[in-house]
Amino acid sequence: MMTAPASSVVLVVSPSVNADARKAYTIRGQLFDGNVDGRRLVKRSTTPFCDAARALLAEGVRCCRGGSSLQNFEEVGTLTPMAALS
Repeated sequence: MMTAPASSVVLVVSPSVNADARKAYTIRGQLFDGNVDGRRLVKRSTTPFCDAARALLAEGVRCCRGGSSLQNFEEVGTLTPMAALS
């Protein structure tokens, strides 16, 4: 039986932009930024969810099962693009 986490962490991922306001790309693909509570957690990453999970683990944030590895993070809901929320 899975219990609900005490609190939720909401990661908002958006495309990174260059100085000319165009989407940023590298040879590995498009770059993204990630924010949690208005604080920039990930900047210019091709894998923002993995990088955000690593940053949160480094800050001491743990998943609901108390594990310490990225494998223990569980999907609690579905990801909804911000455009769909407006």
